[in-house]
Amino acid sequence: MKILIVDDEARNLDALEVMLESSGCALVRAQSADEALLAMLRHEFAAMILDIKMPGLSGIELASLIKQRRRTQDVPILFL
Repeated sequence: MKILIVDDEARNLDALEVMLESSGCALVRAQSADEALLAMLRHEFAAMILDIKMPGLSGIELASLIKQRRRTQDVPILFL
Protein backbone atom coordinates (compact mmCIF):
# COMPACT_ATOMS: atom_id res chain seq x y z
CA MET A 1 0.00 0.00 0.00
CA LYS A 2 1.22 3.49 -0.86
CA ILE A 3 0.38 6.80 0.79
CA LEU A 4 1.01 10.12 -0.93
CA ILE A 5 2.14 12.89 1.41
CA VAL A 6 2.12 16.42 0.03
CA ASP A 7 3.56 19.48 1.76
CA ASP A 8 5.67 22.37 0.51
CA GLU A 9 7.80 22.23 3.69
CA ALA A 10 10.39 19.41 3.66
CA ARG A 11 10.51 19.29 7.47
CA ASN A 12 6.76 18.58 7.58
CA LEU A 13 7.24 15.71 5.12
CA ASP A 14 10.06 14.40 7.32
CA ALA A 15 7.78 14.52 10.39
CA LEU A 16 5.00 12.71 8.55
CA GLU A 17 7.41 10.00 7.45
CA VAL A 18 8.52 9.46 11.04
CA MET A 19 4.92 9.24 12.25
CA LEU A 20 3.88 6.85 9.48
CA GLU A 21 6.97 4.63 9.23
CA SER A 22 5.48 1.98 11.54
CA SER A 23 2.40 1.67 9.28
CA GLY A 24 4.31 -0.53 6.85
CA CYS A 25 3.03 1.55 3.93
CA ALA A 26 5.29 2.90 1.23
CA LEU A 27 5.36 6.69 1.41
CA VAL A 28 5.66 8.87 -1.67
CA ARG A 29 6.63 12.51 -1.04
CA ALA A 30 5.60 15.54 -3.08
CA GLN A 31 6.49 19.16 -2.33
CA SER A 32 3.92 20.71 -4.65
CA ALA A 33 0.59 20.00 -6.26
CA ASP A 34 2.38 19.48 -9.59
CA GLU A 35 4.65 16.84 -8.06
CA ALA A 36 1.60 15.18 -6.50
CA LEU A 37 -0.22 15.06 -9.83
CA LEU A 38 2.83 13.45 -11.47
CA ALA A 39 3.05 10.90 -8.65
CA MET A 40 -0.62 10.03 -9.19
CA LEU A 41 0.15 9.18 -12.81
CA ARG A 42 2.93 6.81 -11.73
CA HIS A 43 1.38 5.17 -8.67
CA GLU A 44 -1.90 4.08 -7.13
CA PHE A 45 -2.45 5.31 -3.59
CA ALA A 46 -4.47 3.90 -0.72
CA ALA A 47 -4.65 7.36 0.91
CA MET A 48 -3.33 10.90 0.56
CA ILE A 49 -2.28 13.48 3.12
CA LEU A 50 -2.38 17.03 1.77
CA ASP A 51 -1.19 20.33 3.16
CA ILE A 52 -4.00 22.85 2.74
CA LYS A 53 -1.82 25.95 2.35
CA MET A 54 0.69 25.56 -0.46
CA PRO A 55 1.92 28.12 -2.99
CA GLY A 56 0.28 27.82 -6.37
CA LEU A 57 -2.41 25.15 -6.20
CA SER A 58 -3.68 24.71 -2.63
CA GLY A 59 -4.42 21.36 -1.02
CA ILE A 60 -8.14 22.03 -1.37
CA GLU A 61 -7.78 22.72 -5.11
CA LEU A 62 -5.60 19.64 -5.49
CA ALA A 63 -8.20 17.51 -3.71
CA SER A 64 -10.84 18.81 -6.10
CA LEU A 65 -8.73 17.64 -9.06
CA ILE A 66 -8.13 14.28 -7.38
CA LYS A 67 -11.84 13.72 -6.84
CA GLN A 68 -12.61 14.55 -10.51
CA ARG A 69 -10.50 11.63 -11.76
CA ARG A 70 -12.31 8.31 -11.85
CA ARG A 71 -9.16 6.42 -10.82
CA THR A 72 -8.65 8.51 -7.67
CA GLN A 73 -12.14 9.69 -6.75
CA ASP A 74 -12.52 7.16 -3.91
CA VAL A 75 -9.06 7.59 -2.38
CA PRO A 76 -9.38 8.98 1.17
CA ILE A 77 -7.76 12.38 1.75
CA LEU A 78 -6.57 13.78 5.08
CA PHE A 79 -5.90 17.52 5.22
CA LEU A 80 -3.18 19.14 7.34
